[in-house]
Amino acid sequence: MDTTFWIGIFVGTAFSLVASIIANLYTDRIQQYLSARRSIRLNNKKTSELTTYAFVKKLRAGDPVSTLSFGRSRDFTFYMLGFAVLSGVVCLVVIVDPTFDRSNALYRFLPILLIALSLTCLMALLLSFQSVARISKKANDFEQYEANIRSKWGNDAI
Repeated sequence: MDTTFWIGIFVGTAFSLVASIIANLYTDRIQQYLSARRSIRLNNKKTSELTTYAFVKKLRAGDPVSTLSFGRSRDFTFYMLGFAVLSGVVCLVVIVDPTFDRSNALYRFLPILLIALSLTCLMALLLSFQSVARISKKANDFEQYEANIRSKWGNDAI
């Protein structure tokens, strides 16, 4: 018997053992947990969408708290853009400047820290922009958004 045969036997045994363990673990208790988890996730999604709907509705109505909150989110996007550009420029200055003292270990890692700060600011910028754009789109097409919510969750949900 060659090694290919024994490798096939070993791989087949390993796969059948894993499949047997998974099949034995998939009991009624786990099935009930997974079905309960699905309904909980659906309920959380519904709650999240209805909370967003209430926020957009208040924003469209001119509620000062909603307008202020949305304005802060929009301003945060621009702040993160400024921090990302500023940290990127400082990083370039540190890298390109020939008079910069690179003998100290702290200053060797400064460009890496500035790049990490810049990337973190860019990620925050993208997430904030996505949120602001999503809310703006829903506020601009509010009638269609409201119709979608009503068709998805029913008239009594709103």
